[in-house]
Amino acid sequence: MCAGVCALFFGGAGIKAQAAGDTIEKGVYAGAIDLGGKTAEEAKEAVAAYVRSLEEKTITLKIGEAEETLTGADVGLSWVNQEIAEEALLLGKGGNVVARYKALKDLEHEKKVYPIQLRCDTTKLTELVAAYAEKYNVEAVDATLKRAEGGGFTMEGGQTGIKLNEAESVSLLSDGILSAWGGETAGGTPAGG
Repeated sequence: MCAGVCALFFGGAGIKAQAAGDTIEKGVYAGAIDLGGKTAEEAKEAVAAYVRSLEEKTITLKIGEAEETLTGADVGLSWVNQEIAEEALLLGKGGNVVARYKALKDLEHEKKVYPIQLRCDTTKLTELVAAYAEKYNVEAVDATLKRAEGGGFTMEGGQTGIKLNEAESVSLLSDGILSAWGGETAGGTPAGG
């Protein structure tokens, strides 16, 4: 009978310890999002909700005197480092006793913040910029000089041209969006990482 009671007692403690290990420790963040007390799936959903909110934000581009408005979804904004939810869950739960103790004590004094790495879809950006170039590029037309009555010259005709540098525009647009919202640069290097 003692064996059954002891097994039940110790078995119950094991279940409780496992349940506590399924949530992220307090003091752990993804960007500004508090992940403490969440499961890995709840943490992923919280960050995914944040990224969805960025997809709805508008971006205004100035091309000459014209303006174009697009959204984060238009540029193919996506969350790259989704593994941070699992890493956050394991913080303070792996390694030897001393390593786990140190990780938990560190969290008591300082937050652990995982950067949320975002990326723009280069193909979508390239297509958008190409469409803007087709819409806004204007050929320059040389002006002509004519001798005016009385001795001076007058300039007739002419038109200032606009030519969108497409490759540079894709890079600048991606870098600008990601530096404002955090993420990977157009070259694929994680910002802050």
